[in-house]
Amino acid sequence: LLEAAHRLQDIVDPEAKTALEIYLSGGLSGIAQLFAIARPEITLTRQPDMVPLALPDPLIQLGPPNLSTAGLLCRDTDGDLGVTAALHGCGPVGTMVDIGGQSVAVKTCNAVHDMAFLPLPGGAIPPAQSARIADRYGPPPNVPVTFNGATSKQSTALIQSQDPSLARRRPNTQQRIQTTLTASPGDSGCALRLGDQILGFAFENSAPGDYPEFTDWIWAANALHAMDLTPEPLP
Repeated sequence: LLEAAHRLQDIVDPEAKTALEIYLSGGLSGIAQLFAIARPEITLTRQPDMVPLALPDPLIQLGPPNLSTAGLLCRDTDGDLGVTAALHGCGPVGTMVDIGGQSVAVKTCNAVHDMAFLPLPGGAIPPAQSARIADRYGPPPNVPVTFNGATSKQSTALIQSQDPSLARRRPNTQQRIQTTLTASPGDSGCALRLGDQILGFAFENSAPGDYPEFTDWIWAANALHAMDLTPEPLP
């Protein structure tokens, strides 16, 4: 810290510069006095090890009964491999949904987060691309993000806003981010991405003619936590 303080070159305020010189003249004792006065909070951390997750590529189209799009490859607490989906596009537990030409039943769901879990037929891992879950805050407004939906195909949107509580896991509370009105019916459940980060899953659009216009996306980290689903790493 003493060495770093000696390297400070950009202090413009003359009083601050004089004060720093006084503390530096005291050597280690002076720096200790400076920290005793300022009382900064220091957090020791490290860059965590990252494991690429599996996002279906090409997209997996779901339906009937309704056209929607699979989100992320996951495993549930039983170890079954499957995909996330929009509950409003699939239906409650037991609803039969067409996935890859085969009919499977919704195994679990969560109405708060509009999420369902569909086991993959035979447990086979489909083609996938690398992804990871954004787990703190969404990007600021006007940042371009992408998604790949059954209706819109590969598309781009712009971030508009986000719930202020995204950094906290709240299993009983729906957390969302908003983008420009870009998604279409049939895109429900598809993943919103910023680079290789998965931000959320397509939920709903503002009503035609309403203002402001936007698409709502369920915050992925919170919904997966509430459903107790573990994202599947790339094989």
